[in-house]
Amino acid sequence: MFNTIPFLITILFGSFFFFHGCDLFGEHEHPEIEKIACEEIVSDEWVLLGLKNEEVTSIAVDRIKDGIIYVGTAYNVSDGTDGKLYKTSDCGFTWEVLFSGGSFRAIELLPDNNSEIYAINGSILKSTDHGESWELSQKGIETPSGTSISSFILDPKNPKIQYASTSGRFGGGFYKSIDRGNTWFEIEGNGLPENRLKAGVTSIAINHENTDEIYVGTAFVGDVLRSLDAGNTWETTTVYDTGSLVHDIVINPLESSYYAGLNKAGFYTSKDGGKRWDIVNNEYLKDTSSIVELEIDRKNQSLYAIINYSDSGQIIRKELGKSNWVNVPMPVLNSGVYYSVFKVENVHGVPYLLFGLNGIYLQKLSTDY
Repeated sequence: MFNTIPFLITILFGSFFFFHGCDLFGEHEHPEIEKIACEEIVSDEWVLLGLKNEEVTSIAVDRIKDGIIYVGTAYNVSDGTDGKLYKTSDCGFTWEVLFSGGSFRAIELLPDNNSEIYAINGSILKSTDHGESWELSQKGIETPSGTSISSFILDPKNPKIQYASTSGRFGGGFYKSIDRGNTWFEIEGNGLPENRLKAGVTSIAINHENTDEIYVGTAFVGDVLRSLDAGNTWETTTVYDTGSLVHDIVINPLESSYYAGLNKAGFYTSKDGGKRWDIVNNEYLKDTSSIVELEIDRKNQSLYAIINYSDSGQIIRKELGKSNWVNVPMPVLNSGVYYSVFKVENVHGVPYLLFGLNGIYLQKLSTDY
């Protein structure tokens, strides 16, 4: 999940315009090169796939056709350069710009239809032709000045059902679509002592085994809230009124475990269906840690966490069901990772890691760290 609040500056300064299939780094200069699959170049060491010095903030991998990766970058405040949405069809040998404008904080592909893509850059963009053309897909979502789309997720069992959220200086809201994003309606915080969703929602998680079970993390007040009926009613959890920002929430239904990462407020886990949460303290995790991203490797039953420090960062990993964490070597040193993105992918039986910060990096997944 991408970090939201610093991206408000995108709303103020980021322009919004369209590129249609523009080649970058000259695919036409290498007509003799055939398409490359990621499994052909992945190794035990991190490999730079390209976009060096670009601030990579979102990644999505086409799980149907190997070698296709979509990457989003951030708006550069210092020089006014817009964030861009890139695509490679040969695992990083060449890249093309699909769209320019804003800061791209999430990209979602339908698992069984790789032509349909959603990209979040403060708005919801939708393509039904592999990224060749785009349209806005947020009718019914209110985004007043200083507010933008902050999170987006597809129902893993029914892509017609989608959830999106907004956040900003004056709060935000939580929305649902039941018609593939054509129209949206706001979800109220029914059941809560007050509508805490109005604080702004910065992270969303859905239980893949029971998609009526939804968790959201809020901005500023720092709550983890849950719904057991697809958003109709809500209840609080013990992660409540922390005064922080919930960067990410992930669920592992196989062991009924739930995890949440907060900004400068630590790492929480729940073992009772997401109602009661406990903070974790160990050699890597403190109650003041900033956990900016969480990722589950369901095939190997592992959990990864990205920790941001003021001028550096760290990737740690543990086997689900166990308590010991280990360090995972990073491709980028001496750099904060607040805006980084991390993905675990299994394509055609080949498991690998993707890391985005100053460029996009690829490494074969290993459980030997």
